[in-house]
Amino acid sequence: LGIFGGTAVVAVYAVGGQINTLYMSLSTSVSSVFIPRINSIVADSDDNKQLTNIFTMVGRIQFIVLALVLSGFILLGKYFICIWAGNRYGSAYYVVLLLIIPVTVPLIQNLGIEIQRAKNMHKFRSIVYFLIAIFNVIISIPLAKSYGEVGAALGTMITMTIGNIILMNWYYQAKIKLNIIYFWKNIFELIPAVGISIVIAYICKKYIIVNNIGSFLIVGIIYVTVYAVCMFSFGMNKYEKELVKKPIKRLLRKR
Repeated sequence: LGIFGGTAVVAVYAVGGQINTLYMSLSTSVSSVFIPRINSIVADSDDNKQLTNIFTMVGRIQFIVLALVLSGFILLGKYFICIWAGNRYGSAYYVVLLLIIPVTVPLIQNLGIEIQRAKNMHKFRSIVYFLIAIFNVIISIPLAKSYGEVGAALGTMITMTIGNIILMNWYYQAKIKLNIIYFWKNIFELIPAVGISIVIAYICKKYIIVNNIGSFLIVGIIYVTVYAVCMFSFGMNKYEKELVKKPIKRLLRKR
C-alpha cells in the first residue's frame, strides 16, 4: 500500500487493521481454557467424537460473542470509525468488514489448532498459511493499485476464504477426522437469532438517526438487548443458558 497507494491509504488501512486485531483477540480466551482437556483426550483415547463435541461447544460460544460484535459493527461501525478516527477514515469501515467477516470462521475454529498440535498434524496448516501469504501478496498488488486500501483488504479476504475456510475445513473433516458437518449445523442454528436482531436494529435505525453520541448509544443498547433476548430465547442450548444463569444467580445470592 505504501508503494502503490501512498501514506494516506496506509493510514486508513491501519485503522481497519487495528480493529481487526482487537476483534481477533476476543476468541482466544475461551479456547485456551480447553487446551489441557484436548491434550488429555488425544493422549488417552484420541476419541474424535469427543473432540468434535468440544470443538463444536467452544465454537458456538465463540460465535455468540463474535457475531454480536460483527453484526453490531455492520450496523454502527461506520459512525463509530468517524467519531473515533475522523471522517477522513470512513472507508476503513469497508476494510474492517473485508477483514473480520472471513476471519470469523478460523476464530470460531481456533480450538482446532490445538487439536492439530495434540495429534501432531499441524504441518498442513503451516504450509497453507505460507501459501496464503504468498498468494495474498500476488493478488493484493493489482487490487491495491485499482482500489487502494479496500483492494488490499479484498485480497486478504479472498486468500483467507480459500485457505482458512475451504482448505482448513476440508482438512479438519478428511484428515483430522472431526465432524465438520455437525459443527456447521450447530453454528447455523444460531444464525436466525442474529438475523432477527439485525432486522429489529435496522428498523430502529430508520426512526433513530445515528448522527451523534446519544443516538449511537441508544441504538447500540437496543441492539445488544435485542441480541441477548433473541439469542437466549431461541439460539442458545441448555448448556449455554446455564453459563449465563450461573453468574447471575451468584450475584443475586450475594445481595
